[in-house]
Amino acid sequence: METMTDLDLLMEVEQAICTVFRVSGPGIQPNTTLVGDLGAESIAFLRLACDLEKIFNFRLDFRRLLQEKKPNSQEGIVDLTIQEVVDHLKTRLPVTFSANPIVVREFENYHGQA
Repeated sequence: METMTDLDLLMEVEQAICTVFRVSGPGIQPNTTLVGDLGAESIAFLRLACDLEKIFNFRLDFRRLLQEKKPNSQEGIVDLTIQEVVDHLKTRLPVTFSANPIVVREFENYHGQA
């Protein structure tokens, strides 16, 4: 089984998001929301799912993920953070993740924000 760090997974997801939404990495954080911050619409979710499937050989069903979150949403609009996408992938990918409690700090250092 392949091993991946949390930071590796976050960076892969970030790259796909940057490609789909045509944004640069420094503007992307784990708490960035797909709808509220990046303006995602249904076609963007489809494109992101396709890009992530190419990277991980795993189909991410955003519709299901959004439906799972809907009961916990306080607002009418259901949104996902990048971290929620990463967490969802972590529970479903056939990969072993090494523990890394300082992922956000490493992510910020990578982007020169610390």
